[in-house]
Amino acid sequence: MRKISVSQIQGGEILGKPLYDDHGRILLAKGIILKPGYKMRLTQMCILSVYIDDELSKEVEMEDFLSEETREETKGIIRKEFKNFLTNSNTSSNKIISTVDKVIDEILSRDEVIINICDIKSKDQYIYEHCVNVCGLSIIMGIHLGYSKSHLRELAVGALLHDLGKLITPEDILNKYMTGEISEDEMDIIRTHPLDGYEILNEKSNISYISKAIILMHHEHYNGTGYPLGFKDDKLHETVKLVSICNTFDNLISDFPGKKKMEVYEALEYITAMSNILFDKKLVDIFVENVAAYPSGTLIVLNTNEKGIVLKQNKQLPSRPIINILVDKDGVKLKEAKKLDLSEETTLFINGTLTTL
Repeated sequence: MRKISVSQIQGGEILGKPLYDDHGRILLAKGIILKPGYKMRLTQMCILSVYIDDELSKEVEMEDFLSEETREETKGIIRKEFKNFLTNSNTSSNKIISTVDKVIDEILSRDEVIINICDIKSKDQYIYEHCVNVCGLSIIMGIHLGYSKSHLRELAVGALLHDLGKLITPEDILNKYMTGEISEDEMDIIRTHPLDGYEILNEKSNISYISKAIILMHHEHYNGTGYPLGFKDDKLHETVKLVSICNTFDNLISDFPGKKKMEVYEALEYITAMSNILFDKKLVDIFVENVAAYPSGTLIVLNTNEKGIVLKQNKQLPSRPIINILVDKDGVKLKEAKKLDLSEETTLFINGTLTTL
């Protein structure tokens, strides 16, 4: 299985992962044969990528940190609970807490988790999909930091609810923010969403002060240039700084019309460059050590000009995956793929990613 742009659909491709509509219902089922006419419909829905199963990717091991079922279930629950929080001040937070516990248990049940990004977002459902991703990423970070189960819960609740305030941000301004075409006055409105989310939940007694701090301060920066409070490193709880990294990372790698996403390795380079500027370097180092820089199914080119596909991750060396070479240095397609473990090939490294071979 590998990801392709919707614009690359020629017809005849086999869908590798199901696509869902904005109500969580299956739009296109796994295994369906794609038709050229799907391109326009998917583009109108602002779905810009799909996963396909093909000959190139037949050996790819696609291991996400959350199952498809848990992702969709969690997304559906927060879609409903977010709206409940907005319309009913007496709404209980128990459903959110039980959902978070299920996500934590699933991640803890895995022997060793590396962040191998293989989700697809749609513009209409971005807030919910993004919150699920940031929650999962934050839990993985918390595990590596040795957090207790109760501390993980506080972290995860804050991460899952961190963008609640965006539900009262005008949709046209949110759209401009997502594409980067936003005025300073409109940006001032965007900057109110952490405080809006905090105020919605401030009276919820079963949401801890740590979870609320994450909601309020997930856009604060190490050097004090963030919002809404402008707090520096020494005034920021570690969980706040952790969620800030996960939030930024997921935003950087998300694909929307009018916005060019970063590849995972590019997002990691940016976050690393912002160590001790926007982000806490200690936390950045832990994050980078646990993210697959080249997710499984990615087409890559080596420093030798050989081209191939990422098959599997090396969990101890996430920037050095196991790959199949499919095209030699002269551009000739190999009759039989050549498997390489880059953790054992000290003179080889990945130069970049490709859309086609």
